[in-house]
Amino acid sequence: MPRIYRSRVDTADFVLAGPDAPDDGGTEFHVVRPGPDGRDDYHGARVVLSDFRNGPYEDPDYVFPADDTYIVIDGEIVMEIEGLEPQTLTAGDIASFEKGTKAKYSIRDFVRWVCVR
Repeated sequence: MPRIYRSRVDTADFVLAGPDAPDDGGTEFHVVRPGPDGRDDYHGARVVLSDFRNGPYEDPDYVFPADDTYIVIDGEIVMEIEGLEPQTLTAGDIASFEKGTKAKYSIRDFVRWVCVR
């Protein structure tokens, strides 16, 4: 049976992404569509809205857990993939990354994006 995965984004529905995220900001996420096994955490979900407001932040050793496509809604994120020029993604940009891709990413101040896997 066909399904429509619909979500109304309300900050009251957001959950802190990790135990170190402060209550007054930090990374929050809203799962729009859980993963095939019902996982609704950031790495297990299929569609996630992520809101990072606690920059600056850098992750020099990020590995994409799945084939991910990012749609940047607001803010800026710099992605560095070995062997490629750094890419600054801003509002309206769409970028797709293959599972297992190693990256360094930097958030200067804030970024809000949708991740589709």
